[in-house]
Amino acid sequence: MHFSILSSYGLAENGTFVSTAWRGNCSNGESFPHIPSHNKLLPCARLASQREEEEDMDIIVVDEDTCELVVDGMEGEIWVSSPSNYSGDRGIIKGEERFLYVTGRCSDVIKLPNNQETPPHFIETAAQNSCQNFLRGGCLAAFEMSSTTVLVAEIQKHEKDVKVLKQICEWARKDSEMGCQRYAD
Repeated sequence: MHFSILSSYGLAENGTFVSTAWRGNCSNGESFPHIPSHNKLLPCARLASQREEEEDMDIIVVDEDTCELVVDGMEGEIWVSSPSNYSGDRGIIKGEERFLYVTGRCSDVIKLPNNQETPPHFIETAAQNSCQNFLRGGCLAAFEMSSTTVLVAEIQKHEKDVKVLKQICEWARKDSEMGCQRYAD
């Protein structure tokens, strides 16, 4: 049987990775069994159930304010207890299979005017998708500054027309807001 790695969740500071989701050939001949997604993210782990024991490691997701375990499907801070500890990432554990989805760093979360919290990559991806012919892929950064959401993007080609530049900004703003709304749903 052949195996390959899907998405992995790592600690560059302390080791290769904490967890990974593995893909193998199924008995029916399919090489990709049903792998669920969450907001277009692939899981980076299938965690042991409460009944199973993982040697020397426990991964949970908690509410950042109360430090209590979150319910299935609710986003929170990922806590890892192991010989190599690390903290500071947000994620969701979903379903009976207990798949872990990493949604971003706690310190990078952007609080929107409606008090919704969103990872920057949803804003960046929505903006990139709105202006694919104008913005360079992977060269966008969203962050919060003085209670304002800021999006910085590199334009693919030198554009001098102010009307075109304003239109790019408007498309990116509108689609980023819609992308954040889809994330909340």
